[in-house]
Amino acid sequence: MSDQDKQGEAQARPKPVKAARSRRKSRELVLKGIYLGLMNQKELRVIMRELADDPDFDKADDEYFRQLLEGVAGSMDELDARLAGALDRQVSELSPIEHAILCISAYELIHDISIPYRVAINEAWNLPNCMVAPMAINTSMAYWIKLPPKRAQMNSSAAGNESGRQ
Repeated sequence: MSDQDKQGEAQARPKPVKAARSRRKSRELVLKGIYLGLMNQKELRVIMRELADDPDFDKADDEYFRQLLEGVAGSMDELDARLAGALDRQVSELSPIEHAILCISAYELIHDISIPYRVAINEAWNLPNCMVAPMAINTSMAYWIKLPPKRAQMNSSAAGNESGRQ
């Protein structure tokens, strides 16, 4: 077998998509969806239909995408209220992309305890890279770190229980 045949065969084999990558693609699509909703006031079902046509949709975790998009869109008022306490400015003063990223991140920190908080923070930090220059959002990322997630309360009570067992 020649070197060209080996290279052609290697290129023909599709690379498996890792679960973390597909969740990352899901987050990127949710970011686009929340941004569309903030900018154009589109209905959620219209946004979902448009995003289903996105070339990256096949790389995303469909179930997680729907769960996250519906969760964030349905919790915007609650998320805005929680963010308002952690921001140094009004939520209305955030750019739509900052607003979308902070809402997605806050939703994962507050409502999805299956995602370790370090993963949620890392994903939030990397999320802007798919749409904007990283420096455009870095100052806003510190705000949600102040956001006290429910998991922090759960972790502190669990730590207290573990220390009592020793």
